[in-house]
Amino acid sequence: MPRIRYDKTETYEILVDGENAIFDTYKDLFLLAASVGFNRGRWDDNPGKSDEIPWRILQNNPQNRVVASSIAYAHTEDYEALIDEEKQVEILQKYASEGIEVIRSQVVEQPGDPLDNMIELLRRNRDTETEEERISVLEEIEQEFQT
Repeated sequence: MPRIRYDKTETYEILVDGENAIFDTYKDLFLLAASVGFNRGRWDDNPGKSDEIPWRILQNNPQNRVVASSIAYAHTEDYEALIDEEKQVEILQKYASEGIEVIRSQVVEQPGDPLDNMIELLRRNRDTETEEERISVLEEIEQEFQT
């Protein structure tokens, strides 16, 4: 079973363990960082590997699995990526490494409350024209994982 490797940077500590924490787990922030990295097309060929998240933590939640498999598929355009956990981990790590840098610069380093800054980051990156279509596809994938 694969392990997700990443560097637990100060951004992770601030947003998960800090006084103004906005995430319950490192896994949640990691998945958002991977999504942000993917959305921005930011990829790190040599992501950090000093810390880890067991794959089973992601695997136990259908929504987490949808995020992981969707990013992997969108990156590779290969249906095999939907079920290849090793490939999903590899891709998530590389996008998350750059995504956390975007979150650091636009959420943590900006004046104001981190939650407000995060909401603004997400709002600015929202594509409302294709959002409903994407949600529909993601819901279908999630249902497949639940069966």
